[in-house]
Amino acid sequence: GSLSPPQHAAADWIELRAALPGLCQRVVCALCQQVTEKIDRVRELAATTLADVLREPLPRVQSHGSLQRLFVHSAEPGCLAPADAADFLVPSACFPITVRLLSLPAYRRPALRGLSVSAGGMTESTLRGARAALSKHLAHAGVRELQLVGEDLLSLLDEHRTEARLSLPLLRMTEQLLEARVLEPLLTPPPGDVRSGAASAPFVGRLHQAMRSAVSPSTKDIAAIMASLTMQVLLLEHARGSLLTELLRAVILLLGHRFPKVRKAAADQLYVHLLTYGDPAPAGPAARDGELGAAGEGEIEGEIVAAGGPGRLDECMRLLTETGWLAHLDEHARPARARMLELFGLPLPQLAAAAAARPHVQAQLEDDSYAALVGEMGY
Repeated sequence: GSLSPPQHAAADWIELRAALPGLCQRVVCALCQQVTEKIDRVRELAATTLADVLREPLPRVQSHGSLQRLFVHSAEPGCLAPADAADFLVPSACFPITVRLLSLPAYRRPALRGLSVSAGGMTESTLRGARAALSKHLAHAGVRELQLVGEDLLSLLDEHRTEARLSLPLLRMTEQLLEARVLEPLLTPPPGDVRSGAASAPFVGRLHQAMRSAVSPSTKDIAAIMASLTMQVLLLEHARGSLLTELLRAVILLLGHRFPKVRKAAADQLYVHLLTYGDPAPAGPAARDGELGAAGEGEIEGEIVAAGGPGRLDECMRLLTETGWLAHLDEHARPARARMLELFGLPLPQLAAAAAARPHVQAQLEDDSYAALVGEMGY
């Protein structure tokens, strides 16, 4: 501050001073992402650098005091920063501190991006520490903070939908948050909403669309397919109207997937869902078209799941448990899948229906059936 620039560099000095606040903010945002990522040494170095930056007489960044309490150790009340930066090497000690960045608006998005790599990654110790801290933080967060995290999550899924390095961890982290039920306030229509019995909460449809965008229609990545399968089954509970139709049909179509592992996982997860929640459209007074047409934001107009008749749930459970999902695809899985679609009044895959109408062209259609099937399911 007290140093004077050389006379010939006065203009550059003025320009640098003007750019310095924005530059400091960008650097701190980048460090807030790195301090939540999966590599231990990167987290430690990012935390040490953040502490150094916050101590220096540089332009103050947003939430400067809150960042100091997280990363600059002191004896002041409310300080969470460890005395030894090596604590940031330990996931169980690091993430309960860094997850608090989600409460700071300027750093929520970069922190969530970094946390997705940790909570949705493959390193077991990092995954456990990040997931536990994230679930605990969001479980105690207010509805407004949860809404903001949800918006950033949807935005990140859209932004990184073509980057497998980030899209898959984001899907896995979202799947974990659904399983932990910390997103329930976003998945339930507001209590005063008169349409709550006939429409899904807007976030349900938007999350489904973000998931579909993040999983390529031509993907053969089993991990991505499995993550999207689990997300769709978890969203079934909250879906209504045409969105319920789309989700249920997508899950049932996976019962005829060419990968046996996917077929078996779809059968197991759908069985548990039906066992827990029962028939998704039990018999009763049919909903009026107008009610279903007033679906929440993100729902797609189309056919509605047929109301369940006597014994439909029992037959579905029998098919899911007795079919050899790991056995021959055409002899076991696809006939059972077709029967499941019939029970719910849902249409067959387009090429399967064409082959059934014209058996003599079935062999020719077989090579193309997989691409059409994943296209219909939105993968």
